[in-house]
Amino acid sequence: MSDSDATFRLATLSDLDALQELYQTHLGLNDQTMDPKTVVDTFKQVLAQPGLSLICAELNSEVIATCTLILVPNITRNCSPYAFIENVVTHKDFRGRGIGEAMMKATIQRAWDAGCYRICLLTGVHNEKAQAFYERVGFKTTKVGYELRAEGFPSRQPN
Repeated sequence: MSDSDATFRLATLSDLDALQELYQTHLGLNDQTMDPKTVVDTFKQVLAQPGLSLICAELNSEVIATCTLILVPNITRNCSPYAFIENVVTHKDFRGRGIGEAMMKATIQRAWDAGCYRICLLTGVHNEKAQAFYERVGFKTTKVGYELRAEGFPSRQPN
């Protein structure tokens, strides 16, 4: 089976452990230890949230990449929704093989199919690899992003 055989699907409750592993290991997150019941309850909320799609890339029955697509209803732009893409990560062993790019293209198409007039995402100002990746899949720097962070949640530094 080749990398091009990766499939893309919506996450299910059984994907929680694999997704946590991707986030912790491959995004370099240093999340505090969380209560397992809280994690499961929150994940169930994520899966049930209208307009939110947690996309998984799967190869040989293993989740190797993921991203979150958030569709936002809107009363401007002819009432066309807009989208945010968040939490994009590909397992380090599968980077550079086109899987993340294919996942992003499938996610972008999902937003266009939903009638979105624009798709937004943020990445670290110093994360040149991620910036180049997003430009390869069609994103352009057209705005300046700002954020506020809650105390105890510092911005992630590039690897």
